[in-house]
Amino acid sequence: MVRACHAAGVDRVLIVGGTPRLHEALRGLLRDAVAVRFVSGLEKLPSLRDALMDCAWASLVVIWAPTPLPHKVSALYGPDVCDTDRVTVHRRGVEALAQAVADHLERTPGNRVTSR
Repeated sequence: MVRACHAAGVDRVLIVGGTPRLHEALRGLLRDAVAVRFVSGLEKLPSLRDALMDCAWASLVVIWAPTPLPHKVSALYGPDVCDTDRVTVHRRGVEALAQAVADHLERTPGNRVTSR
């Protein structure tokens, strides 16, 4: 995932969904190789303004669908609100997320906005 992010010019990843335990595992694996932020489906509902600010920050938005993620949260990061490059992950687990991101970036090179 890190190699694919670097090759594609993705330096900031926003992950929507997941649990605090999964977030910490990902943060530990990524270290400082890629900046990462998380939006939990278990905490307070982000506002539209929050979502717009998150999308403006991110080079890539990852929707982690099978994790605890209410539709009203994932909808805030949908294409009608957030035009940032996006991938939806349909499997649980850190490895599945990393592989889905890498596959997405390798399939669609050059279609993303880099550092702002």
